[in-house]
Amino acid sequence: MTTPLTPKREQEIRARDAAATPGPWSANEPTGFVVDPTGQPLAIFGGGLQDRADAAFIAHAREDVPTLLAEIERLRSLVANARLQARNEVAGEVVAYCPDHGYHDTCRIACHCDIADEFRNSSVAPTCVPVEEVTR
Repeated sequence: MTTPLTPKREQEIRARDAAATPGPWSANEPTGFVVDPTGQPLAIFGGGLQDRADAAFIAHAREDVPTLLAEIERLRSLVANARLQARNEVAGEVVAYCPDHGYHDTCRIACHCDIADEFRNSSVAPTCVPVEEVTR
């Protein structure tokens, strides 16, 4: 099992990616080299079956790593948007009482006062006030 990707570790991976020779790379079996697009050798590998598999892994890493880093960014963006949408939905549907505008029968924030907006933009989901506790 792997450990979670820390910001420091991700930064190190991105730095190595930026510093590496541009790709695509390929594994040239007859010569035993992993080469850059101009044919310049980048790594040497042996002739065994595992050596060829390792060489293919190294060669494809040049394109795979940037693809995976871009996917991480895409998924983080989706998660952030989903969290924001969920917070907005929770804030808009769960809060039953606004001190400035009173009780809302539908258990929704019908108003757009600062308190309602604060709940919508909060990272902490508000709690619903039971009807018995609502004072008018």
